[in-house]
Amino acid sequence: MKKYKKILGCITGFVLALGTWCSPLGSMQAEADAAEIELLKTAISHLENRLSQAEAKVQALQTALESHVQNDVVTNGVNGKDGTDGVGISKIEQTATDGNKDTYTITLTNGNTYDFVITNGLDGTDGTDGKDGTDGVGISKIEQTATDGNKDTYTITMTNGNTYDFVITNGLDGKNGQDGADGADGKDGEDGEDGENAVMPQVSDEESGSSLTVAATVVASVALLGNIIMAVIMMKAKK
Repeated sequence: MKKYKKILGCITGFVLALGTWCSPLGSMQAEADAAEIELLKTAISHLENRLSQAEAKVQALQTALESHVQNDVVTNGVNGKDGTDGVGISKIEQTATDGNKDTYTITLTNGNTYDFVITNGLDGTDGTDGKDGTDGVGISKIEQTATDGNKDTYTITMTNGNTYDFVITNGLDGKNGQDGADGADGKDGEDGEDGENAVMPQVSDEESGSSLTVAATVVASVALLGNIIMAVIMMKAKK
């Protein structure tokens, strides 16, 4: 019996808490829910009366049993009938929404349902815009501002006017490498074809002497040019 009293106490507490929870929603909502809460209270009161009656019967049976025990006469009584099922809450769920009002439905274990409405607060007005934040600082430009030997100085200019210098050291030029060894002599070219016999022109003695002078001058010039070329080649070979 104590177990059932605890269950009824829990249900009663829930109903009272539900009434307290819904009360801040406004007097109009409280009045609308009052009838439904009263129905729950009536059902709970009916269950409490039934339990009180059952408790009185149990007490009477215990008294009779103690009397038989004292007289050393104990007989098993006939099994009593099963009691009716109690009524509890099966589930609570939101079943509808209308604007800022949400409807919740309590479903009891016997199938009965009770609706209650919760009025949500409306959205507040928008707050005023906050003040603009300070401007961020970024890089305005990067430029080369100085050179000293193999060192170049670059300057970073920020958008707020601040500047920062950094130096880049370039690598120096390397030394010249040694001359490579002379390559092997190429193969001799193939002999050319024989030319046709020249026709000696008929000249006078005066023209002949003049021609010989010119020919000697050309031969000497060619020889001198050949000597100069050979000298240049030998100087390069020595290097």
